Amino acid sequence: MLRKDLLRVSRAGGGYRPQFTTREHRPLAARVLGTFEAHVGERRGDLDDALADLEAEAAEAGGDFKLVRGLAALVERA
Repeated sequence: MLRKDLLRVSRAGGGYRPQFTTREHRPLAARVLGTFEAHVGERRGDLDDALADLEAEAAEAGGDFKLVRGLAALVERA
């Protein structure tokens, strides 16, 4: 499970509805995985910097930085 601050929800209709990932998010998920793979054996700070860059790119492209953070959190637990 994700921490509350990483959940993506909509509040349409007075309730909370989770926003799930779809097939269109697969390239972003692959980039998150690739970032982790590329930083195996490197310092944690380098990985954090690369993930921050990926978050910024996602936000600039109209994407969701929270999705990058959530995917990264799941990869860290695996």
